[in-house]
Order: sequence, then C-alpha cells, then structure tokens
Amino acid sequence: MKAKKGFYDFEEEKLSDYQLKVLTKFIDLLQHFEYINIPGKSGVPQEIESP
Repeated sequence: MKAKKGFYDFEEEKLSDYQLKVLTKFIDLLQHFEYINIPGKSGVPQEIESP
C-alpha cells in the first residue's frame, strides 16, 4: 500500500476508500466479539466514517 502498487494497484482516492473499508470491517469484528462496545452506535463511529 505504501508504494500504491503491487498485488493491487492503488490510486490515492481508492486507497483511502480501501483503508476505510478495512477499518470498518475490523471495528465491526471487534464489536461482534465484544472486545469494544460503542453505546448507541451500530457499526463504525461517526468520527471514523467521515475521513
């Protein structure tokens, strides 16, 4: 990802979208296994959704 090429070719915009998607999945996984709890929120906190 650092070089924006390799197995996947990343453009600047697509890179940030990909990173957000991976982070969202990771936070959802942590919530699913109850490692984190965000009261009143489902999915990713609002602060993270808007880069």
